[in-house]
Amino acid sequence: MFALLGVLAILQALGKLTGSARYLMPMPLLGAGIGAPFLVFVLRHNKSRSLGEIMVDPAQRAHWIMALLLTIAGFTELTLVAGWTTVSALAYVFPAVLFIIGVMFMVHHQHGDADSMAAAMRFHRILGCVFMAAGIVRGIQIAKRDGDGVLAYTAAILLLIIAGLLITYREPPGAFTGGGGHH
Repeated sequence: MFALLGVLAILQALGKLTGSARYLMPMPLLGAGIGAPFLVFVLRHNKSRSLGEIMVDPAQRAHWIMALLLTIAGFTELTLVAGWTTVSALAYVFPAVLFIIGVMFMVHHQHGDADSMAAAMRFHRILGCVFMAAGIVRGIQIAKRDGDGVLAYTAAILLLIIAGLLITYREPPGAFTGGGGHH
């Protein structure tokens, strides 16, 4: 999803997302926001049987909140692209969502033994920093109206880095075994 967002952001900076192609940008956000909760059920490491059991787990609950935030960002971007609103402040919703998700990754709850939690926490903190940087750069890009400059490309590259991090992440050995959970 973030790889697609990164590619679309580059195309947008190049001026290639015009006409009906402008509607492409919000779609990965909506897809991820709506689709991510279903992945929690499919990939549930704690083998929960119900939404209630999943929501008790702080890590899974955070994933649901992130999905909700992405859905809100997707709908907001869609309303802006479609011209359903002229409230320019709504352009800052997506950067704010990126930043908030970054903060959430910085304090993301982990399961497992001490070594696996330490490894996962390091990764999640790096991921959180990149999310936060993407949100900040995108926000500045909007404020400066830099649709095709350095900030636009930097934001796109940060989205691609997020995609790479998410694609390559694997739970470390010892995750979801014994031990408690920590932030």
